[in-house]
Amino acid sequence: MKNIILISIFGLTVCAASAAPADPSAATNAAVQAAVFPEEQFQRAQAAYDQGEYTEALQQLAQVSLAHSRDSAKTPSAVFLEGMIYKKTGQTNAAAYVAEELTLGWPESVWSRRAAELKSQ
Repeated sequence: MKNIILISIFGLTVCAASAAPADPSAATNAAVQAAVFPEEQFQRAQAAYDQGEYTEALQQLAQVSLAHSRDSAKTPSAVFLEGMIYKKTGQTNAAAYVAEELTLGWPESVWSRRAAELKSQ
């Protein structure tokens, strides 16, 4: 049986299909770990970004997003990192979308002021 999972990585939608886990407790354990260690997930995303492993970085950012939604103090920095990944990979429209999300979502933050970096060449 296949499950279709629709997740939003800080505003951009990704759709993935996956087989149902053989051990439901494994999925629960992964969810608990992601919920307990958002800083670790973000650090993994940052490390992957620094090494040019952009797909891995986005996967780690998705875990931060799933566990903490928009309420986490880490969310704006994670959104900015997502935008930097799009910029580095030439996805300028996605980077501009993320810049707009930062400006609207956190208008008084340093991340809102840094949003212009996502739009520059």
